Order: sequence, then structure tokens, then C-alpha cells
Amino acid sequence: MDGGYLEAELMAQAGATHVVVMARAHEETLKVVVQAGNDLNIEVMGDNLGCPDMVAGAKMLEDVGCDYVIHHIGYDERRGIAKRGQRMPSPLDQLRDVVQAVSVPVQAVGGLTIEQAVRTPEFGAPLVVLGAPLTIDADAFKTASGDVESSLRLICQKVHAYGDVGLTSFMCNIIFGAALGTAGKVAAWAEALPATQPAVPPAGTRRMAPQPRPTFRNTGATRAGLDSSSERPRPASGSDFGMKPGRAPRLSR
Repeated sequence: MDGGYLEAELMAQAGATHVVVMARAHEETLKVVVQAGNDLNIEVMGDNLGCPDMVAGAKMLEDVGCDYVIHHIGYDERRGIAKRGQRMPSPLDQLRDVVQAVSVPVQAVGGLTIEQAVRTPEFGAPLVVLGAPLTIDADAFKTASGDVESSLRLICQKVHAYGDVGLTSFMCNIIFGAALGTAGKVAAWAEALPATQPAVPPAGTRRMAPQPRPTFRNTGATRAGLDSSSERPRPASGSDFGMKPGRAPRLSR
């Protein structure tokens, strides 16, 4: 929300490959976080939580230079509205509209069940986010019961079965939320994904360099290619990860 460049720099120095900036932050914060992404070779995810117009918020995040859009309905927002006797909002309500409004990958977050999250590729959102539904109940942060590893294996099979969604070279992927790590289940989900790149590279190995921007299926235009003409500086800590692809002009809608 503030101190955007400094916060992004700290994350990059700690080894992060992505940082999140909120759409409700000041415009100058959005700009410097995107600048940090360019300078430090990390990807920027823009979160539209709390925007009066969620679709317009998503479009603004893309226009300012975010690499991804997080379409997000907050925990307090959902529960407060429901407490007033009104229908609890869901990210699925406007997910198709958000996906159609932007040309960057979208992920939906906030109150989705596992079954709903697994179906988000059907809405054109190739990033499936899992966290709280696997590990906590609705009212308290506590470890979930049941066979988490088996659940993860089934979830991975269902999501990967969608193949490419929206972006012709952007395979559906699963992002595991902070709640999963908080509940101590990192080892379980890592073992459940033997065919994918490990969450933490083995000692002595380099991170996989980011790939060129995918082609958007609806337009056929390329988001961006690798910029081999100018190498951006690496973080001061010496973190060893690949160069972030250069930005291309925004696609016309």
C-alpha cells in the first residue's frame, strides 16, 4: 500500500519472484512497484480488493503495468455483507468480466470452495489459488483434518486437465496460499506435485528464467518477448534468478 519500491526491493532480495500491490494504493505507489518489477526482474501482481468498480480496477492495474491481476473479494467484506442479511459476494460474480477486460493472466481469490477454485479456468482465469479451504475453517485459523496430500493430487489432476486457458502458451497453474504454509503443509503439497518445478530449487541450482510473454488467444498478439538488448540489474543480495521479459506496448482491446 505504501513504500512500494522499498518493499518490493526487500522481497526481491529475500528471493521473491512476485510481489503484490493493491489497486487502492496511491497511483505513485503503483508506479514505483511496477518500476521495481522492471529493475529487479520480478513480476508484479495487482490486487483489485475493495475497488468500487472491480472491472475498472483490473483494467487500471494492467494499464499501469502489472503482470497479473488478482480479482479479490475480502474476508471481512464477505462476512460483513452476509451478516447484514445480504448475499455474500463471490469472485466468480464478475470473473468473466474481469478476464475479458484485461490481457494479462487473472486469478480469483476470496471465499471460494476448493470445487469453485478448481473451476476458475472455465472462466478464463488460468491461475488457481488454494489456501484457506484446505487448511482452516471459516471462523478460526486451525489445521484442517483429512488427507491433504490426496486432496492436492486430485486438485492438481483436475486443474492441469484444462490445459491452456485464454493465453495459448499459459498452462493452468496452482498457487498455494499463505494459509497452507501457515498450517505446516508445505511438504505435503510439494510431494503432490512431482511433475512440476519444485517450490524451492535444490541447493546449487539456478532458478528457471521467466519465459517470453504468452500469446493472447483472442487477439493473436504477443505480450512481449525476452529483451536481450538490455540486461536489467540484479538485486543487491545477489539473488540468482533469470531476467524478467521486457514489456511490450499494451494490447488494444
